[in-house]
Amino acid sequence: HISTTGRAGRDLAQTIKDSDRILLVCEKSPISIIGAADSAAFIREHKRKGSKAFVLFNQVRSATTIGKQDSSDLGKLLHLPVLQNEIPLTAQVEMAGAEVLRAIRGPVMGRFLNLALEIIT
Repeated sequence: HISTTGRAGRDLAQTIKDSDRILLVCEKSPISIIGAADSAAFIREHKRKGSKAFVLFNQVRSATTIGKQDSSDLGKLLHLPVLQNEIPLTAQVEMAGAEVLRAIRGPVMGRFLNLALEIIT
């Protein structure tokens, strides 16, 4: 896991080249998507042929206009495919950071399992 704001050096470039799967985690908001553009360009520039890079939308507010918008349309702004599974903004997900996924149960856990399968396949 590497967190960057788009200003990265040789170490990150090498890590991207060495990776089979690259996730650009981004909130599903206009400001976050615009802010992720440099990181997306860096990933596209440095990933090797045959590796896969995706956008993962995190903290998705499903009741908002942008939360309901087709994610693949938003991914076009970053020129990377978007994973179908998103991480919603819920109390369970917020608690997961403190409880290391023990707080996540039911349908939300199903989303995480589907996300994991989507990434590895």
